[in-house]
Amino acid sequence: MLSARLVLNGIKVHDQWTDCQNRQHLMVVSINRSIADKQVKEQKFINQVLKCLKSDQKEIRQGIESMNNIINMRMKRIEEQYGHLSRLSKVLDKKITESSTQTQKNYRLLIKHIDKLTQTFDQAQQQKNKKISSLMNEQQLLIKNVEIIS
Repeated sequence: MLSARLVLNGIKVHDQWTDCQNRQHLMVVSINRSIADKQVKEQKFINQVLKCLKSDQKEIRQGIESMNNIINMRMKRIEEQYGHLSRLSKVLDKKITESSTQTQKNYRLLIKHIDKLTQTFDQAQQQKNKKISSLMNEQQLLIKNVEIIS
């Protein structure tokens, strides 16, 4: 008696018939064992991967959310530093108007450096947002592709 949930390659039907009451259909087949074993192993692997992906979805999401929370906390700290630097920049501007020309040049260079740091901060924030959305999209695509393969 042969029953299978998999469609295997390498099966050759040698004979088939139905019993006299037309209740059972009988077949004599031969199966290429190496091909069938390989296909069964591949299907078991795919099923294991799908099971892991489905069970680990919540853990992956929680991991991404915790990474996002940590990044947001760091970004808040950086924003506070940015606010402090902005106030410092205003104080420096005030001092520039009261200082000599050489000192003015030094202050201007410092302000330019602070502005560059601000731009770098903004770029880092944008890259973080893109990376997080990319990770979520790649995760969903991976699951769809593995389910298609299965």
